[in-house]
Amino acid sequence: MNAEILESINRSALTAGDLLGYSPEIVLGVLALLTLAIDAFFSRDNLKIGRTLGSCGMLFAILLSLMQVFGWESEWVGGGKPIFSVFSAILIACGFLALRLTASVERRAEFSGAITNCLIILATASASLLFKQDNLLGFFVLLETLTILLYALVASYRHSVASLEAGVKYLIAGAVSGGMLLFGIMLLYGFTALAGISDPLAYNSVITALAANPSDPMAIAGALFLIGGLMFKLGIFPMNLWIPDTYQGAPMHVTFLLATLSKATGLFAMLIFLSVFLPLYKSLFPVLLVVALISMIHANVTALGQQRVKRLIGLSGASHASYLMLAALAFMKYISPVFEGEAQEDIVLFMMLAAIILYMVFYVLSLYPVFAAMALVPAHKGGEQDLHIDDFAELSSRSPLLTTALTSGIASLAGIPPTIGFVTKLVLLWILFYVEMYIPAIIMLLCVGGSVYYYFAWVRKFYEKSDLPKLETAKPLFAGRVGLSVFSALTVLGCVIYVLVFSQIG
Repeated sequence: MNAEILESINRSALTAGDLLGYSPEIVLGVLALLTLAIDAFFSRDNLKIGRTLGSCGMLFAILLSLMQVFGWESEWVGGGKPIFSVFSAILIACGFLALRLTASVERRAEFSGAITNCLIILATASASLLFKQDNLLGFFVLLETLTILLYALVASYRHSVASLEAGVKYLIAGAVSGGMLLFGIMLLYGFTALAGISDPLAYNSVITALAANPSDPMAIAGALFLIGGLMFKLGIFPMNLWIPDTYQGAPMHVTFLLATLSKATGLFAMLIFLSVFLPLYKSLFPVLLVVALISMIHANVTALGQQRVKRLIGLSGASHASYLMLAALAFMKYISPVFEGEAQEDIVLFMMLAAIILYMVFYVLSLYPVFAAMALVPAHKGGEQDLHIDDFAELSSRSPLLTTALTSGIASLAGIPPTIGFVTKLVLLWILFYVEMYIPAIIMLLCVGGSVYYYFAWVRKFYEKSDLPKLETAKPLFAGRVGLSVFSALTVLGCVIYVLVFSQIG
């Protein structure tokens, strides 16, 4: 017995390679503590110092993650799995952009800059560390850590009823999804343990048990409950009903974090678990396909009459999540037994995975200028939570820069050529046609076409006259002007980057 305990301790001991693999998360942890220390010891300009230090530190963490893709090795963190380091780099980039958005609200009396910065960094570290686990228990603990940090961020406007209400709604929805996730893990643990496999919470153990008995009802139920919990993060119906209210009540930078970090975490986790549950393909695929199609139609139809911009962004994000869910299911179908005996090419598999990841990357790049511009436009009634599309009337004459940033970002989200959003959607449609998912591809095409209506109903307001009193639009600082210009340009120049990446893959 003592020998077994010692062997377990030795197996779990961290090596130098592991520490290098976890270096981005270590940097983020130290960074979170430093932001609090700066708030304690610097009374003047502490928010600016903390935000600048946090931004530089997060850029360094992104660099460390990208370096892992090409070099450092360890048994799980880096060895043979560079894709997880790519996930980490994308998630940290989402946190970095959210941190930059806090500059627009730092003068609010109820806004605690140092604590908010610390929570954003810790949430980013939790999401990044999530994909360096090889068992269900570690995955669940880190996912719930991320969720709890997001609860606090959503309700961080302490004197705002809308923010507190959004925090409570998000807490209730998160508790339901967390319960589903844990129940699914419990069922999978029982199924794997009954199969007599050691370490029943490890991904590899679950895969082995499922391969031996893919028709077991306990395994199928466990997989469905776990995936249902992940749908909360990704924003798939019916686990996306919390999105409009929470997005509207949350602070602007937190809404961006929910729309990017949370969604990217859900997507990457979905890709992993669809691969783990591959032996259950025949049972899971039809159910998940129907759910994804309902989610896509529901999000786009609900957004048609929406007038509040943060709710509109939330429903728009739910539609994009549905497109990604369809692509993830196409990926699952391609690697499933359905294609056994056919010419499965590694290059096609890699291109599918790259297309899904790049869609998420360029979705974030398209969304950032929209949020950065929204943060500078004043609302006629209430605060940023009540920002209405009518508040953007005559924006073209008030601020041509914000108009350009919003138009380019919205056009990319709508998939209008020649923006990057058009190319990424086109490639997703190619994936669906390649695996013979013709009907889902046609429905997606119709939904994308329908989304143009509600996107450009907003853009049209930029050029319309309004009877509302004219409010002065805040002017971005030099760094903000540069950032808006760069990200606006990326929505078009991203097409070139996209083509270059795929030409290298081919």
